[in-house]
Amino acid sequence: MRTIFLLCLVLLFNLSHQVVAQSPQGINYQGVARSMEGQPLSSKEISIRISILNGSANGDMEYNEIHEVRTNSFGLFTLVIGQGEPSSSPFNFINWTTGKKWLQVELDENGGRNFKLMGSQQLMSVPYALYAERAGNGYQAGNGIAINNNMITNLGDGDHDSSNELISEVTLGSDNKLRITDAGGVKEADLSSLVGGSQNLNSVLSHGNSAGNNPITNLGAPTASSDAATKLYVDNLDTADGDKSATNEIQNLSQVLTQNNNAGGTKITNLGTPTVNTDAATKLYVDNLHTADGDKSATNEIQNLSQVLTQSNNAGGTKITNLGAPTVNTDATTKKYVDDADNALSARIANNYAFKVVYNHTHTTPTTQVVTFVAEEFDDFSLVNGNTFTAPENGTYQFTVSGTSPIGGIPMQIRAVVSGVPQLTDVKRQLSYPNSSIINYFDSTVIKLSAGDTVELIVTSGISNEIVVGSFFGFKL
Repeated sequence: MRTIFLLCLVLLFNLSHQVVAQSPQGINYQGVARSMEGQPLSSKEISIRISILNGSANGDMEYNEIHEVRTNSFGLFTLVIGQGEPSSSPFNFINWTTGKKWLQVELDENGGRNFKLMGSQQLMSVPYALYAERAGNGYQAGNGIAINNNMITNLGDGDHDSSNELISEVTLGSDNKLRITDAGGVKEADLSSLVGGSQNLNSVLSHGNSAGNNPITNLGAPTASSDAATKLYVDNLDTADGDKSATNEIQNLSQVLTQNNNAGGTKITNLGTPTVNTDAATKLYVDNLHTADGDKSATNEIQNLSQVLTQSNNAGGTKITNLGAPTVNTDATTKKYVDDADNALSARIANNYAFKVVYNHTHTTPTTQVVTFVAEEFDDFSLVNGNTFTAPENGTYQFTVSGTSPIGGIPMQIRAVVSGVPQLTDVKRQLSYPNSSIINYFDSTVIKLSAGDTVELIVTSGISNEIVVGSFFGFKL
């Protein structure tokens, strides 16, 4: 994480009150360490390296030291430059007389020795007080200066006495001259150049809008709503009011309600008996309605649905619950009834129960036989079992037969057993062209079946070893 330093520098040099005594060797320094997001590095151990540079921010290093400090909850840390761990010569070897000095600050936010440069700044006049300890007793008080217990006082006059420098009078004359009279005579300043400058009210108000309890005089009569009102204008309003009282002004109710329609808990009294629907109702009127109601409860009034619907057929988004199951076509339906019907319809739409099988049958005896199915091309609903199709539900089904017979053209029929009663449909045959020895089969029929009814192909012939080969296809309409 990159760390930003917000530096607050406090440089304090405390020289001894004895000129010849040793001055404290140190500079107080405070800083605040913040993260890139501006948050302080709170309660954290950090390392600071302080360097004193000669001449400029890039000058030669004259002194450096390392401090290991801990920030407080605000990220603030405090140290004394000169009391850290020096890397070379001691702090008091710094030659403060050789020109400009720069303070360079480096930080390792993890408390190690991997320092990053935070910046440099020039040390100004205060730190050079450290040089003052070498000055000894070389300064003597001159004219206008008194030194008493290491306190220097600039009196500015020959008698070293500040008690007789009295100003006796200050005046501003009609000639716009400021005159100050003291023991030395009268001093004069001509202020004429400052007189007569025009200012508008905006300029004045930009500096302050307080009149200091002074009246503004000679105002013109106000004409616009935002004009300052004169006393005369206000007094005339009071005169028009007659008794100058704002508590007894006559107003109609519409004027009051345009301001606010909240009665604030206060009763409206002495209302007349309401006659039209929009009149405010009195307590007596409402109580009489309660009396006619008997139990004065509006929660148990018996109403039939036709009475409710004459008022409105809008349920306002409220559900009607606990409906019984519908039995006749005009009954309101429940959600379950609609969902069940929708699911059943969806199932019927989605499921046409299509199938297609391949047959290859050799007639072995001169009797009626069921045609043998040898393979399924598709039967997703497993409706063909052995050589028989079984209807899964009530409905109308279409069946198609196609195939050939190389020997004789044995008769073939579609046999449907509907409610236990067999129904036979002949499958059309025709000679193949140009090979007339082969018989082609192709026919289609539609049969209404109930769930559980069966359909199969049969052949009937008095000749053995006749062969039929083809496919049988069906689906629910």
